[in-house]
Parts: sequence; structure tokens; C-alpha cells
Amino acid sequence: MEPTTQAGNLARRAVRGAAATGVSQLARLVLQVSSVVVLARLLTPRDYGLVAMVLAVIGLAEFLRDFGLGAAAVRAETLSRRERDNLFWLNAGLGTAFTVLTMACAPLLSHLYDRPELTMITLALAPTFMLSGLGAQYRVDLLRRLKFGTLAWFDVLSAGLALTIGISLAFAGAGYWALVTQQVASGIITLVLLVVVCRWRPRRYDRSTEVAGFVRLGSAFVFGSVMAYVSRNVDNVIVGHQFGAQTLGAYTRSVQLVRTPLTQIQGPFATVAVPVLIAAGADDRRLLNAAQKGQVALSYPIMAAAATIVAGAVPLVELALGPQWSSASALVVWVAVGAGASCLSTPATWLFSVRGLGSAITGYNLSATVITVLLLVLGSNYGVEGVAAAAAAAAALGWPLALHFAHRQGHFAVGGLLRSGLRTAAVALVAGAAGRRTVGAVGDHAPWLQVAVAASTVVLIFVAAMAAPGYRRDFDHLRSMGSMLLPRRRA
Repeated sequence: MEPTTQAGNLARRAVRGAAATGVSQLARLVLQVSSVVVLARLLTPRDYGLVAMVLAVIGLAEFLRDFGLGAAAVRAETLSRRERDNLFWLNAGLGTAFTVLTMACAPLLSHLYDRPELTMITLALAPTFMLSGLGAQYRVDLLRRLKFGTLAWFDVLSAGLALTIGISLAFAGAGYWALVTQQVASGIITLVLLVVVCRWRPRRYDRSTEVAGFVRLGSAFVFGSVMAYVSRNVDNVIVGHQFGAQTLGAYTRSVQLVRTPLTQIQGPFATVAVPVLIAAGADDRRLLNAAQKGQVALSYPIMAAAATIVAGAVPLVELALGPQWSSASALVVWVAVGAGASCLSTPATWLFSVRGLGSAITGYNLSATVITVLLLVLGSNYGVEGVAAAAAAAAALGWPLALHFAHRQGHFAVGGLLRSGLRTAAVALVAGAAGRRTVGAVGDHAPWLQVAVAASTVVLIFVAAMAAPGYRRDFDHLRSMGSMLLPRRRA
């Protein structure tokens, strides 16, 4: 097969994989909303609170349960049968170890909250780590074969069946056990689906097969995940400590209002990008070209959405949260700016993963976390808006920092990524500013109309940018990706 044909097929599979993943995420979002709507009428706030107490404490272990071995296996250029067998047993052992550790800590957690019920809840939820460990390499198998749609719909099916079980138990009066069973059932169903479809059975551990390289790279991924967890949550700690619960509530609501829709856009790329870039081959030029196209596909929709949120922050907050949350509109603007800026650093982190640059992953995440914490502490001197502005500044600085590590340690020529990102950021800034002026000129009309005006202005600015050659190339690429979603014609 010709290289151009291979590249075209790969691009088509990437686009369709991202689309399937996006649709499945939308379906999961519908299931999550349905879960809240239905179960909230069958269970009490106490039921939710008890389960949340356990999930909040053991949440950090989610980043440690497979020690990054799944991510390390996905990016490997080759993965032998024996290596996969060994990685399976390592994942299974780590998942089992976290299950045992969580069970041992159950009485301590119960004592910490002074809630006797938490002991049994913790014991019941602990096996989810083992289930996740057992399924890790099956997920790797589907990702390496670019079966994104299959994996995505497995998650939807398991979530739907688990929700059905939870609702049935809630109707039967099971209380918080309905939520606990829903969590465990989702893990069991997903594992069964993976085992049945992959048709791969692990053999015994082979001591002659070395997997130390996977462990080293996996530890870098784990460290990066923990640092990202700290970066995402340290602002909540600072705001809660400095300004109290009411201010923290406004801040977290602002963050959730912005990040929820943008996560639905970015999520499919996180699943699809690294396996596709690995399949693109070892040539740096080809890899950078694919990464730059991925940046265009990722940044334009997220930047357009962020610009719309900036332009219509005041009516959007009133429409989504109510007039009593009007003070949160300024926070929403800064959160949207930060969310838009953060997407620009993502393609560089794809390069770290594809090339297995463990030192770059560790160095970048550590540096980004230190910068974030320092800026947030400084910003807290200027109130909660200062914290939000500092978080946006940290996200913006993360982009040149990621490009620096990609160039310095990966020896990549990152000029294309830099120019593409600057184009997207420039049109988003102009669109956001123009949208705010337009909304201000509209006056005191209905909030939904002001949001519509903001969105229309942003779209017009992005379309007008097509007059410039660089933007025209970007939009041609976006259009070609859209055409890949259509069925292929037979000659």
C-alpha cells in the first residue's frame, strides 16, 4: 500500500474514532444527567453523601491503580505477546494491592468521618481497583488496534446497564447500596465485555521478558497525573481556605460551568490522539505534521467555545445558574480564558507520550505545577478573581513550557505548532472581545438572546479569518476532516 494511502486511511480512522468517542461521551453525559434526575428522587442527600465521602478519599488512588502501565503500553512501537502477558499480571497485581490496601483502611476512614456505615461501603467499593487492573491491558489492545468506537460504546453500555441496576435497587429501597452497586456493576460489566471481544487470554508471567522500560515510563505518567490532579485542585483549597465556603461555591460552579462543555470537546482527542500518532510512524516530520493537524482540530472548536463563553459570560451565568450567581460572571471569563489556553499545550504532551520521553513528562508536569501553585498563591492576594486570573495565566504559560520541553528533550522543530497556536489564539481573542462589545450593545434583552448574539459574533469572526492564507489552510484541514466522517465512495 502506498504511503499516501496509508496516511489517508489512518487519518480517516482517527477522525471517525474521535467522532465515535465524542458521540459516546455525549451518550454518557445523558446517562449521567439521567442518573442524577432519577436517583435523586429515589435516594436521600445522606445516601449520596456517604458514598461521596469514600470516593473523595480514595479518588487519588485512581491515578495509581495501574502505575501508568496502560499508557506506556499504548505508546510502545511494538508490544510482544510476552510483554503484554507480563504487563497484565503487573496491572492485576497492582489493582489487587490497592484493593487490599483500601479494605485495610476501611475502619480508619470510618473513624475519620465518625460514620460506622463507611466501613462496609469502603469494603464494597475496594474491588473496583482490581477490576480496573484486570481490564487495563484489554483496553490497550483495543486502543493499539484503533478500535476507538468499540471501546467507547463499551463504556456507554456498561454505564447504561449499571444505571439500570442502580435504579432498580433504589426502587427496592436499597438506599446508598444502590449507588455502591452501580459503581461495582459498571466495572464488572466493562471487564466482561473487554474479555469477550478481545479474545486474548494472558499466559503465565515470563521472567525472561523485560518490562522495566514500561515501568519507568509508566511511573512518569503516574507522576504527571498526580501533578495534574494537584494543579486542578489546589485553587479550590486556596479559595476555600482564604475566602470561605460561599465564595468557594461560586468559584467551583464557575469552573464546572466552563469545563463541562469543553471537556466533551477535548475528551475524544485524549483517547484517539496518541495511538494514531504512534501509528503515523517514526519519522519526526510526519509525526509533527500529524500533531499540528491534531492541534488545529482540537484548538479551533475549544477556542471558539471559550470565546463564546467570554463574550456572553453575564447572560450565560444568569441563564445557567440564575440571577443570584451574577457575581460569578467575572470568574467565568477567567476560567474560559484558561481553558482555551490549556488546549494549546496538549499536542506537545502527545509528542512526549509517543516518543516515550519520561524525563520530559516529569519535568514538564513538575515545572507546570510549581508555576501554577506560585501564581495561585500570588493571585490570592487580589481576591478570588485574582485566583481565577492566576489560574488562567498558569494555563497560558504551560503552552510555551510544553513546547520548550518538546524542543529541548525531544529535539522536535516546534515552529509549526507555535505558529498554528498563535493563529488560533489571536482569532479567539478578537472574537471574544468583539462578542463582549456586541452583547453590551444589545442591552437588557433575554439572556438566551444575548448568548445567541455572542455565539453568532464569534462564528462570524472565525469565518472572516478565512480571508488570511494561514487560517484558510486551517479551515481546509477542518473541512477535510469533516468529509472523512462520510462513507467512502467505491471506485
